[in-house]
Amino acid sequence: EAGEHIIDKVDEIVVSSYRNIVEGKEGVAEALDPILKYTDKAKKKVMVGLETMPLKNAKGSFAEIGKNGMKKVEAEIIKKFKAHESFAGVAIHDYENYLKLKS
Repeated sequence: EAGEHIIDKVDEIVVSSYRNIVEGKEGVAEALDPILKYTDKAKKKVMVGLETMPLKNAKGSFAEIGKNGMKKVEAEIIKKFKAHESFAGVAIHDYENYLKLKS
């Protein structure tokens, strides 16, 4: 797979999830689980990127949910994936929009 080939070439990656829920269809777990399984074996680090810019697909961003909702999801992500050796935490995409998020 192309993603695995890229992972093999780098030390660490950030995966933009474009999802604002953890579980269920179209949740972060659905996207991140297979990547973490591979990066655990490959001994590479992975961060999951959370989008704060407004998008046409509201499920892809935290722009509508706000900071408190984002913090809740971030905590769920950390709790769910912290057991993976390759999980390196959460990254926020677009700091300027993060600062504009409502509480």
